Amino acid sequence: MVKFERFSSCLCILVCLLLFLLVSHVQSWGPLTHQSWACQLLLQSGSGTTASGGVASCYSDSAVVRKQSAKVNGALNKRTSYVLGGSSPDAVKKLSMRLHSFEFASYQYQYALTLQKQQVKKHRLRGDNAEQFDPIAFSLAYGNHLAQDVVGHWRTGYLTPEYDHPIEFAADTFQFFTLYKPDNFTLFPFIRFDADAIDFITRANEYFANHTSTKFEPFTRDQIQQSIASFEQMVMLETGVVVFNSLYKDQMVKFDFCQASDYTTALAHLNLSTEWAHGAAKFWLSMDKNDPNSVDNQIQQVVSQLYGKNNGTIC
Repeated sequence: MVKFERFSSCLCILVCLLLFLLVSHVQSWGPLTHQSWACQLLLQSGSGTTASGGVASCYSDSAVVRKQSAKVNGALNKRTSYVLGGSSPDAVKKLSMRLHSFEFASYQYQYALTLQKQQVKKHRLRGDNAEQFDPIAFSLAYGNHLAQDVVGHWRTGYLTPEYDHPIEFAADTFQFFTLYKPDNFTLFPFIRFDADAIDFITRANEYFANHTSTKFEPFTRDQIQQSIASFEQMVMLETGVVVFNSLYKDQMVKFDFCQASDYTTALAHLNLSTEWAHGAAKFWLSMDKNDPNSVDNQIQQVVSQLYGKNNGTIC
């Protein structure tokens, strides 16, 4: 009994430390949830993944799964670029919230389209079809993240302002225990930035500065890399704590926006929010992004319609 109390006390200290760090980095769904949802969207679409393979299908290097590593070694490919994009807006938003906007995401997608043409031409000249970082997959999932945040932070949504960070952490832990731990992942296999991804987001923010109608001073590669490194350090700490957070079900009940009285009810609220988050993300994927200034309003309307189906609330 004494050992359990000590364990609970240590876990509480770790969680408090983690939540303190989260405040400065994340004000949306947690990083593990965003990458888990990107994986789920890939599984639903069947884009280069096999549903029978579960979450392991989202990771290109089978050795990563075997070693149960928290970092993917080697170059990113289309699948891992997509999963990385799912959490990336939070990696750079400390630099400027304009990098955490549909305006930037749309311009970034436009820039990715220009790069795709260059990559196709390069492959033809070399006569290969080598897998590498995919700017389009990354950019599409980048916008997914923003659409999911609109759902979560709706005024009657799952991420209540009072308990924003604790409920994010509980939801992150839920992803690990329900999807990743059953597949024998010791840690959540978080996809991290490689040099190509850092180069791309650097060039994309320069492209944004040159094309947006509102003045924007682009950040240097070093500034972006430092912001990403700080974010990834926080995530690596979280993955270590999540593994031991066996109290996540109680947390989901305690911090539930709808004041759920039991885990089953709290889980239903998270599941509905997940369904709507996927719906908003799919709308972003399919919508016309040629007018970056109109994207936000269109997403807001779609999310409003989703909430309207349930009397305007997640409850």
